[in-house]
Amino acid sequence: MEEDFPAWCRLTGNELVSLGRSGKERSFLVCKGTLAERGVVAVSIPRELPAPAPAPTIPPLAVMGIGSWPRPRWMLQAIHEHLEGRLSDDGRR
Repeated sequence: MEEDFPAWCRLTGNELVSLGRSGKERSFLVCKGTLAERGVVAVSIPRELPAPAPAPTIPPLAVMGIGSWPRPRWMLQAIHEHLEGRLSDDGRR
């Protein structure tokens, strides 16, 4: 992955501004297009970034996604049973 990202940037015409490593975690800062196209001469990246914002708790059987993928019958049944109070949060009836 780490070695693929610079190649992806070149192929898509984007610019890899920075690559960060912390243990097994990697972070990439990418400019859409190139910095030169935007008239940027220098980029200043702070040494420390703010802590991530807290994320809300995702309720059981929550459906997250983009688009409208068809759901299998067993999943639709489980969602309806949960909404009707016939299926607990741990999946037991």
